[in-house]
Amino acid sequence: AKDSELAAELSISRGFVRYFKSSLKHLDNGQDAIDGKIEYNGGGPLSVVINSSYSESARNDELAATGVSSTVFSTLVRTGNYNHGIQASYKLSEKTQISLGVTYSNNAYLNPVKATTVSGPNTTVDYNTNNLTELNTTSIPVGLVYLFPGDNVTAGLKYQYDTTDYSPAPYFKTINGVPQAQPALVNKKLTKNFLGLTFAGSLTSSGKLTTSTQVGYYQSQLDNNPSSSGLSYSISLNHNLSEKVTHFLSLGRSAGPTSSGSESIGNTYVYGASYAYSDKTAFNLALVKADNTLSTTKAGSTSFNLGVSYRYNSYLSLNGGYSLTQTNSGNSSPDFNTNAVNLSAAFKY
Repeated sequence: AKDSELAAELSISRGFVRYFKSSLKHLDNGQDAIDGKIEYNGGGPLSVVINSSYSESARNDELAATGVSSTVFSTLVRTGNYNHGIQASYKLSEKTQISLGVTYSNNAYLNPVKATTVSGPNTTVDYNTNNLTELNTTSIPVGLVYLFPGDNVTAGLKYQYDTTDYSPAPYFKTINGVPQAQPALVNKKLTKNFLGLTFAGSLTSSGKLTTSTQVGYYQSQLDNNPSSSGLSYSISLNHNLSEKVTHFLSLGRSAGPTSSGSESIGNTYVYGASYAYSDKTAFNLALVKADNTLSTTKAGSTSFNLGVSYRYNSYLSLNGGYSLTQTNSGNSSPDFNTNAVNLSAAFKY
């Protein structure tokens, strides 16, 4: 109910991925997603948010990088992604609030595919997940926020502890029909500590320029290896250029676990703009650049996205778009481009 202390949301969707090239039709797949959230706010100092989600994704396999196949699009690695969390916030005063949360996320590879390679007298059969690991991450964020008097601006401190356990992905390998033992994992656990400052709200008196910023320092350690540390940030700037045009700039840098069982440093740069053609129709575009550094290898991608959204009524909205992505593998695997057309419909009740 509108005035209830409890509020709940549930979203269910299914995506259909289809390839234009007939040679890639065997990669067509469906991807399901479900997302639920429950919020409690009784009007007092305590509020609680509980969320849980499951989504499926698919990406190019690792076969080209490992020499199993010379074709990047040999198979797809399909993944089920789980995320569950709870966060409690408590108002110490009208201007000060503390928060504590726990989030657990993990991934599981779905339906691994076997690939056969013939080299000289040997015939090898491998799963396309043989060189991957599954990630199980627990995060504990703690925050303190202060609301400035007279302004919708907050500033605060944030600490977050992350621990990731690496577990073996599905493994299968035979050479001339003889089963091969799965190698032991090189790394088993990654821990990370982050401490930083947060700032959110309007940067101008008109309210046309707003930000959501987190800047701090991280320290991480992979098993008993020497620890690493550095700057970590997430900066977003939003600007209302006019009544119809808005644009934003987003910058990010963070360290985290990789599906290859190691740790990488990632940077993202995003610029986007939106034009409200009418109260029902809007056009948008975005430029995204991302790179990841793993040891001495640097891989990345650049994408251009163009889309349109149409709100038919308060219950139905339609979306369409086109994206071009250029990917640099950073190793012996070939670079490649991806062209995609996206169509979606959303029903709300």
